[in-house]
Amino acid sequence: MKKFLARGLFISTIVVLMAVRCGADTNRNSSVADGATGPRIVFDKTAFDLGTLTNVDAITAEFTFQNKGDADLHINVQWGGYSGSLPKFLPVPPGQKGRIPIRLALGTARGKITKHVKIETDDPRNPVIPLTVTVNVSAADKSD
Repeated sequence: MKKFLARGLFISTIVVLMAVRCGADTNRNSSVADGATGPRIVFDKTAFDLGTLTNVDAITAEFTFQNKGDADLHINVQWGGYSGSLPKFLPVPPGQKGRIPIRLALGTARGKITKHVKIETDDPRNPVIPLTVTVNVSAADKSD
């Protein structure tokens, strides 16, 4: 029962901060895939395992990606019960990089916690991309 309540508390206290920030790419042609047609999203990685952490209230993971297509990339986010385009998500031009920082408020949750965020794009090759953050939260050692 305690585990169920802790997970329920975790889910009810999740905070997501997401923003896509584009950086200038002075050499656009080298960043766009050969034969690209339309937008093409490529993530550096789609999963973070933060290992075991002790007495943390929140964790942050940052997912980075690049639009390797030849058209603007548009992103839609689905997180838990929320779904929709966020105003902070600007179109990502060809060759540009972006980042999606995710912050999870953990509260008193302990144990292994895995959270998924679903990214929807207009990339015809990758219309849905799941991002995953995993952490094992332990209580402080009271022997100190």
